Amino acid sequence: MKKVLSIVTLALAVVAISAFMFACVPDTIESAKTKMGNAGYAVAGYSVDAEGVEGTFTAVKLTGDNAGTIFAVIFDTEENAKKFYDAFPNSDDYDYFKQNAKWVYFGSEAAIKVFEG
Repeated sequence: MKKVLSIVTLALAVVAISAFMFACVPDTIESAKTKMGNAGYAVAGYSVDAEGVEGTFTAVKLTGDNAGTIFAVIFDTEENAKKFYDAFPNSDDYDYFKQNAKWVYFGSEAAIKVFEG
C-alpha cells in the first residue's frame, strides 16, 4: 500500500510541476487578444516595424474580477524574446515582467494570471 501511495504521489507531483512549467500562454497575437477580450478586457493591438517582432497588444480591465492591465510583445522566435528580456537590467528581479516562450510581457498580477491561465 505504501508503494502505491508513493507512486501516486510522485505522479501527481509530476503533473503539478508540468502544469506550472508550461503555462498556457497563447501562441499567436490573435489568440492572445481573443483570450483577454473573452475575459472582459479592452484590447488594442499594435503593429511594430521591428526585426523579430510579430506583434504587440495592450489589455485593460478597470473594474470587477481580474481588473488590471498587461502589455505584451510576441517575437518570431523564443531566442529573440529571451534576448529582449535579458537586455533589461535585473529583469529577473521583477515579479510582473516575464518571458515565456516567444512572449515578453509585463502588467498587473491579475492580468498576467489571465494571460497565462
